[in-house]
Amino acid sequence: MSVGPLNTLSVILSGLEVSQEQSDVASQNIAGASDPNYARETPVVVPVTGTPVPMAAGTTPGGTYDGGVAVINVVRQAASYLSASNRAQQAQAAYAKTWAEGLSSAQAVFQATGSNSPSAVMETFFNSLSTLSQSPTNLGALSTVVGNAQTVAQTFNTLAASLGQQAANARGQLGDQIAQDNQLLTQVAQLNRAITAGAMAGDVSNALVDQRSGYLNQLAQDLGATVQTIPVTTPGGQPVDSPSGQPVDTIQVRLPDGTVLVDGTHAGTLAVQSGPPATRLSATTPGGTTVTPTFTGTQGGTVGALLQLLNGPLSGDGSGSAANSLLNQVDQVANTLATQVNQLQTASSAYYLSNPATKTLSPSSPSHPLFVAQTGTTISAATIGVAPAMVQNPYELATSQSATDANNGANAEAMASLQNASAGPVAAFTRVMVAVGTGVQSASDQQTTQSALASQTLKAWQSVSGVNVNQAVAGLATAAQQYAALAKAMGAVQTMVNNLLNAVI
Repeated sequence: MSVGPLNTLSVILSGLEVSQEQSDVASQNIAGASDPNYARETPVVVPVTGTPVPMAAGTTPGGTYDGGVAVINVVRQAASYLSASNRAQQAQAAYAKTWAEGLSSAQAVFQATGSNSPSAVMETFFNSLSTLSQSPTNLGALSTVVGNAQTVAQTFNTLAASLGQQAANARGQLGDQIAQDNQLLTQVAQLNRAITAGAMAGDVSNALVDQRSGYLNQLAQDLGATVQTIPVTTPGGQPVDSPSGQPVDTIQVRLPDGTVLVDGTHAGTLAVQSGPPATRLSATTPGGTTVTPTFTGTQGGTVGALLQLLNGPLSGDGSGSAANSLLNQVDQVANTLATQVNQLQTASSAYYLSNPATKTLSPSSPSHPLFVAQTGTTISAATIGVAPAMVQNPYELATSQSATDANNGANAEAMASLQNASAGPVAAFTRVMVAVGTGVQSASDQQTTQSALASQTLKAWQSVSGVNVNQAVAGLATAAQQYAALAKAMGAVQTMVNNLLNAVI
């Protein structure tokens, strides 16, 4: 039973305060609608227990004062299982995007050469050998072959340097990414500290939780990081409760393999360890232990894809440590070209024009190769060059397979036939290009698929935790109407009270 007009005014005032709080929350929801990390807020309104009316000694209480209503909490509508699912899909989408971009950048290196591609210049080189076979003593034709051989070598040199630059770019991107993520890990630990302190004092800031959620989403995309809720405990291991008696929780951040990077209020750090033989990460955990995390599958986000690129297609060390390294495959093509041409050039059946004036031929030997390693002893895309002696004297090119016939161009023709050999360098390079194109297409398809899945999980999260602007606007209007109605009721009660006072006086 309510007591008196003054109590009625108190109840109406509590309603006005609740309406104002509901209006503020609706406005906050509208303002946060465009923020992908903002979770919709809902005020929790409960009736307030009334208090007994104090009476004179020995009399029967006449009732209770109505307590009205109050907002006891503003709840952040975040479904943890949808958040986890969304982060996992975002990590896979980031992985697929980075992987596709890495392969596309490598393909662009091959395409940038255009008419000067290894395939094109090798064909020109072999065609000039075929022409030379028809006039094997012609200095112009000999010089053309040697010049074309130099162009082939320079093209491989350029391609190797470009692929090496792609690897350097990926390593730079990885380093920058890890530096940013180390900052995010520190910020998450700091926010954990602030959120925990607020919870222990009975004041949880949803704005801080939203901010932390944004950092966690970014860490998921970058590292495939997962989140686990853990209880806050005392130094003795006892759970800590809020003033309302609810357990206080905080979070751990882990890599896909379980390595802990944030443990409540303490953050670890990551560092890039460059190869060869492999580019990898090291992690110093919050407890001070240094470990080497493992990234497998597609859950590692951007960093996982960069590591796989650097230890696979974009491996730039040329050591053969990565079987699918594009540079290693191009190295093999360059080596195949040099080996097969040199085998014919230095064969015991090969002869070169040692005296052009007398048409005298001399047997070739391993000391007369066409292609050599400019540095070291291994011929690769980066090191392939033309023997200086051959550049100075093109007559040393072994065109003949006859010791007496200077016009025999059989050896030059045998070299030219490598152009169409199934195991020759042109066919080998074509296989590399086909594999690159297939890989890029597959990566692009995977990116499209993962992007669609990530979009679906984000929409699922938004359906529960996101803001429906139309509903928020309607809630704002309802709160305003309630406030206006309660203000009108308060005015009526105040008028009644004034009338009663005037009548008594």
